[in-house]
Amino acid sequence: MKRPRGPRLWVIALLAFSMPEASATAQDMSLALDAIATKARESRQLPGLSVAVQLGDRLLLAKGYGEADLENHVPASAETVYEIGSITRTFTAALVWKLASQGRLSVEDPVTKWLPMFSSKAARGVTLRHLLTNTSGVRITQT
Repeated sequence: MKRPRGPRLWVIALLAFSMPEASATAQDMSLALDAIATKARESRQLPGLSVAVQLGDRLLLAKGYGEADLENHVPASAETVYEIGSITRTFTAALVWKLASQGRLSVEDPVTKWLPMFSSKAARGVTLRHLLTNTSGVRITQT
């Protein structure tokens, strides 16, 4: 199945900064989120996106917009899985650096301090910095 390519995750940040005031009802917030996602998809000409927003234990919105598969005209849904490539590395690195800036970890920590299941010979001497800069020499294989 062909899936649309291009930026999609920026919508999450847009939604987080465009939320109505705290006194709004859950329904008001759902409607506002739906309008924001609809406008974002149309104004950015995104072929499709999926949004899920939860506030506490209440699901405010779970909906797909546009198409998940342009070739076969498959609509996007709340359950659509998108290919995101390597973008998760960027988010992981940003979170690790944030934790480091707060003193909660050091990028010089051995990787085994935080990932004890990774205590093979290959990981000996490897730090979080090595993983973040792709200089660890450790081969990662998918199972």
